[in-house]
Amino acid sequence: MASAFGAAALFDDPRYDFQHGRNLLREVWEGPDEPSLFPQSVWRFLNRPLRDDPAQRSLRETLIARWHQDGRLGKAGSDTERRRMALFFGRGGSYDIEDLRARAAMMDLLEAEVDLMSHDLERLMQNTLSLGAP
Repeated sequence: MASAFGAAALFDDPRYDFQHGRNLLREVWEGPDEPSLFPQSVWRFLNRPLRDDPAQRSLRETLIARWHQDGRLGKAGSDTERRRMALFFGRGGSYDIEDLRARAAMMDLLEAEVDLMSHDLERLMQNTLSLGAP
């Protein structure tokens, strides 16, 4: 993504072709039973109900809600929202710099959520090791 931003700054053309055949955002958006891009363990982590959420939504569902709440897709029901949904969750296409920034922010948020899993696993490992210590 950083390369795309750098290249965007060098050219005067306001639109840039960006293709993403392996689209992690699409998989999160669609929520298939069996993921094709995420390992099963990560997919289960993203789709487990959150204990502290009164609606018992999953991390994946709250992530999608954040994308909407933060305006990453554009105003609800707008042409921008329809265009970005097709662009971000499809195979790619013609992005302007704001589209690239919005998509990068969505990817950053997804990355942060997956990082939570590694922190949880690290805590589990530390607790397990401390139980086995003499």
